[in-house]
Amino acid sequence: MPLSVLSHGVDSLYVSFKGRLEQGLLEAIERLRAEAQARSKPVPLALEDARPMVVLPHGWTFYRYALHSTDFDLFLAAGEHVPPVYVRLSSFFLHAAGAEAAAADAELFVRRNVMPGPQPARPSRVDVYADFQGWLPEPDDLKRLVTRGVRNHLFYEPTEEAHAGLRLTGFRFGKDQLVGRLYDKTRELQVSGKDWLLDVWGARRGTDEPVWRLEFQFRREALAGFHLDNVAELFASLQDLWRYGLDWLSLREPSFDRQRSHWRVAEEWKELAEIEFRPQLAGVLRRRLRDHQELLVVRALAGCLTSYAALRGVWDLAPAQELAARAVEAYLEQQGRSFPKVVAEKRLQLV
Repeated sequence: MPLSVLSHGVDSLYVSFKGRLEQGLLEAIERLRAEAQARSKPVPLALEDARPMVVLPHGWTFYRYALHSTDFDLFLAAGEHVPPVYVRLSSFFLHAAGAEAAAADAELFVRRNVMPGPQPARPSRVDVYADFQGWLPEPDDLKRLVTRGVRNHLFYEPTEEAHAGLRLTGFRFGKDQLVGRLYDKTRELQVSGKDWLLDVWGARRGTDEPVWRLEFQFRREALAGFHLDNVAELFASLQDLWRYGLDWLSLREPSFDRQRSHWRVAEEWKELAEIEFRPQLAGVLRRRLRDHQELLVVRALAGCLTSYAALRGVWDLAPAQELAARAVEAYLEQQGRSFPKVVAEKRLQLV
């Protein structure tokens, strides 16, 4: 059965910037970080481009300051042992805007809000992938998967049916600078809840069988080996990275030859090698994300309002809403806050 490729492209992208952070910015973010720690929750950060962003109460690895938005996470450091600005673009942003446009937007954000005149963005990690149907990998396929990587693993999980044993969820090959993964993406979505990817797949998902993903993660050491020192060079080389990954890890048809690398490349792998990496957009994703956020709020609102109505002995929605509105207004007044002010704060936190 021929493979059906549902989606392909860049799923993860990390970039860094060299330059000099302004002391005033660091001082302002330090104050917000202290406030976030005192409140044990993120604190909104107001910026000129009006992008909703918050300062987290904690840092990340070598970075003292961590800022979060729907589009990307931003990490800042004042020292010289790491790049002062490190950006982790979200998978959602990469798919919604397109990887090249998302990277350009992140660089523009850094120039306008964080570091005037930084050096061009330098890629630190990129994950290239393809989602497909038509081939369901099995545990025995590990014998057919030939790789130059070390530390190769299979992953299982209990099946939903009682006493039915374990089901294969994926393979991982290699470590550090280059990692290959082949895994059940449908199952991963059930765990992560990132169902916006269903919109990316769209009508190309023709059956209910699981969607599997093949992806290759290239870290800085591997990218440096390809002499990819800026984002423009990276995007120009995505096709080469994909084909390199498919040579570094390959599915073969067993033969009597003892050298597995001499076995014939499987048809499934040849089809994956034919994928052409071109810009892809999924314009409905931002609306989908906002709809999902609204659904979560409505669920919480329904639970709270019905519980409050039960406490007050009210059976109809309209009087329950009126009583709840009065209670909320009185509560905020006791806190020295107003409803419009709280709404304004929440708007900044819609990330």
